[in-house]
Amino acid sequence: MSWYVEVLLMNRDLIRSKHELTSNEYMDLLLVESTISNFTKNKLLSDIEVKVLNYMACITPTVEIPKNKLDRDTVTKIFKRVCNRISYKLGDYFTDDGYLNYLSQKYGLSESETKRVKSFMESKFRHRLARKIYEEDV
Repeated sequence: MSWYVEVLLMNRDLIRSKHELTSNEYMDLLLVESTISNFTKNKLLSDIEVKVLNYMACITPTVEIPKNKLDRDTVTKIFKRVCNRISYKLGDYFTDDGYLNYLSQKYGLSESETKRVKSFMESKFRHRLARKIYEEDV
């Protein structure tokens, strides 16, 4: 799983608008975008996967996804599949387990708190809070 990669991509515009060029999130976003660029250059992403990534990265999408070909569930599955490949390539805290370990160490989370965070990351509401946090910061 790749919750952190998904959050970075879904909040790309908001992270950039904060103009904190030395922030960890911004640097991580650059790594993710560089990986996407390398995947695209090496033809490891299909045209539809690139469109879905661009579509999901915008609060008000400028990229059109053909509605007669892809439903919401399919777009979500494609997005998650590509984010998983990116997190696998980058490893460390870009994967769910790595990110949980990072949070646990940074904030001294107990085992039950870590389980709670993990259940949130796996829930169907996993992106609501993530986007809301960035919107409030702007």
